[in-house]
Amino acid sequence: MADQHISVVLEFPASIAQQEIWNLEKELQHIKGVETDLQQPRDIQAVITLFLQITGDVGVVAASIASVCSVAEILYKFLHREDKNKVSEEGKKKVVLKQGDKAIELYNYSIEEIRQLLSRKK
Repeated sequence: MADQHISVVLEFPASIAQQEIWNLEKELQHIKGVETDLQQPRDIQAVITLFLQITGDVGVVAASIASVCSVAEILYKFLHREDKNKVSEEGKKKVVLKQGDKAIELYNYSIEEIRQLLSRKK
């Protein structure tokens, strides 16, 4: 059976602490079928890019759907987390998901809407 691949790019503005992005990447790496590649530019004012590859065998559709749902939930919680060390909310409003030629700011989307964006074909 053919493999199903979902590839997306997430861009984080420099105003978000690197440690937060590193923690997000670690969380995403624990999801079965998710591969990450974090690209950090030398210029501290440049955006940080996180490439996500969600893979799954078409024969195991439920596992692939579960991976996408988990990614959507983690992204939503990252964008809306409230804690003592809350980093720039304005920066999180500028986190962009790129898929193909589309770029979408994720902050105002629900978990379900993020899941649908991740599942969209190019």
